[in-house]
Amino acid sequence: AFLTESWDRMDSAPHPNSETTKGRGILAPDRLRNSALVLPVLLPLLLLMGTGLWGVDYGRHWDERNHIRAMHGVVDSGVLMPSFYHYPSVTFWLNAAALAPDLAKAWLQGYSTGDEIRQQLHQALQSKAYSLRLRRIYITMSCLSVLWVYLLVLVWRRSWLEALLAASFLGLSWEVGYQIRWVAPDAVMMQFGALTILCAMLSRLRPEQNRLWLGLAAAAAGLGCGTKYPGGLLLLPVLVAAYQSGDGVSPRQ
Repeated sequence: AFLTESWDRMDSAPHPNSETTKGRGILAPDRLRNSALVLPVLLPLLLLMGTGLWGVDYGRHWDERNHIRAMHGVVDSGVLMPSFYHYPSVTFWLNAAALAPDLAKAWLQGYSTGDEIRQQLHQALQSKAYSLRLRRIYITMSCLSVLWVYLLVLVWRRSWLEALLAASFLGLSWEVGYQIRWVAPDAVMMQFGALTILCAMLSRLRPEQNRLWLGLAAAAAGLGCGTKYPGGLLLLPVLVAAYQSGDGVSPRQ
């Protein structure tokens, strides 16, 4: 929806007459045309995600055991906090979400006492199935960066070819395809970084909704910092966009 509206607002062509604006529903030709502009991103997006999921069972990674060890501590203590702050907590919540199916399975199988459920969860954490499920979550989240980059260039440059080129530089990168399979915060932070820049750019291109897009950019930057501490630098483009907005707010606001 925001893509279609942004495209229509930035279009410099003469406004169509009343006859051509009839029936501007969701299936109207102009909306279908604008929606089709998003389709090219599926090429690099699905290629990156497909190869990542295909190669998910690659062996071991040195960081993964630290994340799983923290989850063992949560199961033992019953306290839903990482107690391990080498990384902030977004990755912890992803790791906890990956354990949710095993917790539901323990309940459905009739385990009622805390000790029984803990034993089942410890076994799940030691299983290969949990490790692969966790990697798939990280792959899927990290691949969203390709979509955000595509949309960023599309609404900024109004060229699906340039947007596809930008998204392909990211999606076809060997380095990106190699690292998104790791249970590590880097590629997830990259995804929040791309989302931050997209929302900050939209705050400039959509001045009538400046506060909304700045708020979303700030939230994405906060999640980036919550994934890995250097992500706090993502606040800088948000602050620059807010300063440039010129909507009458004070520097403190």
